[in-house]
Amino acid sequence: MASENDDRAARAEIALRAYAKHYGEKFEPETHLTDILVDLRHFADRKGIEFDKRNEMAFTHYSDESDEGEVDEDEEDGDEDGDEEEEEEEG
Repeated sequence: MASENDDRAARAEIALRAYAKHYGEKFEPETHLTDILVDLRHFADRKGIEFDKRNEMAFTHYSDESDEGEVDEDEEDGDEDGDEEEEEEEG
């Protein structure tokens, strides 16, 4: 079953592929991601939108979404610093 983040990534790929297709180009993820980010900066300039502020907010949302449902194996076992073996030997 696909996660919500898989769905989010798929939506982004659809947008990037449409962007490449619009310009009649072969889809190259890194190139088209860069190109669309540049174009979005130009768009924000024209509309009086602070791109960096929106980008910071987007990063905050990305971080929150990336942390959802993900548990570090050490934390799951109650061993946050990964030195469970040392504690057992001492105790």
